[in-house]
Amino acid sequence: MGALSGSMPEAVVDAISAGLLLTTPGGDPVWFNRALRDLAGPAMTTLPLAGAVAGGPPVQASFVDADGLERHLQVACTPVGERLLYEITDITALHEARTAADNHAWRLAHVERIAKIGTWE
Repeated sequence: MGALSGSMPEAVVDAISAGLLLTTPGGDPVWFNRALRDLAGPAMTTLPLAGAVAGGPPVQASFVDADGLERHLQVACTPVGERLLYEITDITALHEARTAADNHAWRLAHVERIAKIGTWE
């Protein structure tokens, strides 16, 4: 990909932890930063971009990276002139923490039902 034109130096953009992808309106990649390359690698063409609407709220989607690992991403899309800028954040750790908390709450409720006890705050 070519150098990013504009006032923001490439080094600053590569220091951002979120993946950035600039595409044509048809979805063809024009530019991406280091964080996106590190996240997606060769699997970049399979990123779940379709659910993100330009100017709409961020969406969450699953993605299998180049190593075959399932990742959970948050994808936001912003129109930039005639192009689209996607901001892609890896929220896998957050997703796993929420899943663990949900599992814990389910187990606690299950044990309380079996023991016929309850808790309250």
